[in-house]
Amino acid sequence: MSVARHRFAASLALAGAALAAGCDTVGNGRAFSTSAPAGADVAVVGRTTREDVLRSLGEASVYRFANGAESWTYRETHGLPRFVQFVPVLSTATLLVPPKTTELALLFGPDGVLLRIDRRE
Repeated sequence: MSVARHRFAASLALAGAALAAGCDTVGNGRAFSTSAPAGADVAVVGRTTREDVLRSLGEASVYRFANGAESWTYRETHGLPRFVQFVPVLSTATLLVPPKTTELALLFGPDGVLLRIDRRE
């Protein structure tokens, strides 16, 4: 086998290893790693407060409304590691394996009590 073929085979092996190495996760994992019963205890409409959620799930992206209400959003994205998009041969894999984002949105009233829960995938 020629040197060029060895290099090409080594490049393919490296590319396959990088893809098989796993996925990259970005976001607050605590909001999505709780089991269904535990998650139900964390956020109960009409009873849970901002402080309870902050203690249980950590920091969120917060949008404050003029009336004092707040929308808290937790996002988690699973996908290929970001470096893959900068490697010439591997970058096409990002087209085949799009990232998956899960979002948990909590709406709190002006009094700080949870009004609504919305989960999107």
